[in-house]
Amino acid sequence: MKADIYGRVSRTSLPGLQPKVGLTLTPAGWALPGGGALSTHIVKLGAGPDTVAADVIDTEVAVLDLARRAGFEAPRAWIESFAGARAIVVERFDRKVAEEGVGRIHQEDGAQALGLNTEDLDRKFQRGGRDLPSWRALAAVLTDSFSEPDGLLRLVTFKHAVGDVDFHAKNVSFLRRPDGSIKVAPVYDSAMHMHEPSGHDGRSAIEINGKSDMDAIAAADLVAEAVSWPIPERRAQRIVAQTLERLVVALDEISPSDHPGVGDRAWRVVRDRADRLSAESLKTAKTMTKRNVSRPIRG
Repeated sequence: MKADIYGRVSRTSLPGLQPKVGLTLTPAGWALPGGGALSTHIVKLGAGPDTVAADVIDTEVAVLDLARRAGFEAPRAWIESFAGARAIVVERFDRKVAEEGVGRIHQEDGAQALGLNTEDLDRKFQRGGRDLPSWRALAAVLTDSFSEPDGLLRLVTFKHAVGDVDFHAKNVSFLRRPDGSIKVAPVYDSAMHMHEPSGHDGRSAIEINGKSDMDAIAAADLVAEAVSWPIPERRAQRIVAQTLERLVVALDEISPSDHPGVGDRAWRVVRDRADRLSAESLKTAKTMTKRNVSRPIRG
C-alpha cells in the first residue's frame, strides 16, 4: 500500500486519483447541475507541478487527440483554469445534447458489465492471479450480445501502444443500442504514463496474453490475446497492424505545439513504443504469409 499524490492510500497502478466533478456548459457559462439535471462535461483537477502526475491531464488531452486522428471516436478535451487551478475538461460521451435538453446514452463500464464490486478500488485491476477482470471476459460481453469484439481489440492495442498503464475495467465502457446490440464506447480517461516510471510499477492494469509487464507485451501478444476471445488469427493480426499503423501516422501528423504541457520525453516514449510494436506486427504478418504460402496442399 502507498499514499498517492493527494495523501490517500491507494493500490492503483498510477498514483493520483484526480478529483473530478460533473458540470454543465450553458450559454451563461459553467453550472453545477442540480435537481436531477445532467452534466455535459467532466472536469478533473490537475496534479501539483512537483508531482509525478504533473502532466497527466496534458497527456490525456494529447491521447484523445491522437485517438481521433487514428480513427477512434473520442470526446473533445482541453485544459482550462478554474480559480487559478489547471484542470482538464472532457465532453461526456454518454450524453446527447438537443434543443429540448440533455439526455443520457445508455452505457455501462467494464466492471459493471462483469458484475465486479468496485467499492474495493483494487477490484477494477487484474491482480494476484484473479480471473476477473480480463479482456477475454470483456470480449464475451460483446460476443454474448452478438456483437463483434474487433473494436475492443483496436482499443486495447491503441491504449497499450500509448503506454496507458491505468486501462482498468472502469476505463472501458459499452454503449447499448435500442436493438439490444452493444459496441465499445469512445476512448476516454487515457493518458501517457510510461515516460514517468517513478509514478507506476510498469504493469498493465489487465493482463494481455497472460503478461502484465508493459515493456514485455509485444504485438504478437495482442494477437494471441485476441485469438483467445476468439477472433480468427489472421483477422486479429490485421486489426492490430492497422491500428498501430494509424497511430504511427497520427503521431506524424500531430503537432506537439498543440499540446505544450506534454514534454519531449513523453512524445519520444510513445513514438518508440508505436514504432516498435508496428514493426513487430509487420514482421509477424510476413511470417504468417510465408507460413501460409509454404503450407502443403493436401488432397
